[in-house]
Amino acid sequence: MAAKAKRGQANVANRVKAISHPVRAAALRYLNTHGLGSPQEIATAIGEDVSNVSYHVRRLVALECAELVETRPVRGVTEHFYCPVQGHVVEATEWDDLPQETKVSNLTEVAGLTFDDVRVALKAGTLGQDGQFALIHYPMRGVDGEGLEELVEICERGYREAQDVLARCLERMEESGEKPKQVSMNLQAFEVPSF
Repeated sequence: MAAKAKRGQANVANRVKAISHPVRAAALRYLNTHGLGSPQEIATAIGEDVSNVSYHVRRLVALECAELVETRPVRGVTEHFYCPVQGHVVEATEWDDLPQETKVSNLTEVAGLTFDDVRVALKAGTLGQDGQFALIHYPMRGVDGEGLEELVEICERGYREAQDVLARCLERMEESGEKPKQVSMNLQAFEVPSF
């Protein structure tokens, strides 16, 4: 087996281990969303004890999912800042390897984040303030197994395309100096009980 393929398998295994604990999963999600963060910032954002978050961020480093990129003196202590090395998204091929409790924990957290984003945007008045939004609920009747597979592939392709959009945005803003907007993008396709 080629070294690159072995590294890829190790990365998958490490990411699965990383997200198998809810605090690590939340910390990795925070780092991927913000690009950089300290255990203190992460702890505040996810409502956990900073010592617990520090431990799990060090585990993320050991699992090669995050890396230390900066230290700063803050009120007599050194604050450590980390950036993500691995994404926090579970690929379809990795899902079956996760323990059931990790699956439920991740699904619950992602659904909660989606609802939180909508609630915050509604309260702030940013959702629907102009035509630059998409909010689509499309309950589909009569989808077969192959159709569900196609819909999931559409969502996964949309996620990859969104990553490309973000990369282009960062390049443009570096030149233009435009202030970045925080955007919530949610792609979902799943079977629900008959309605």
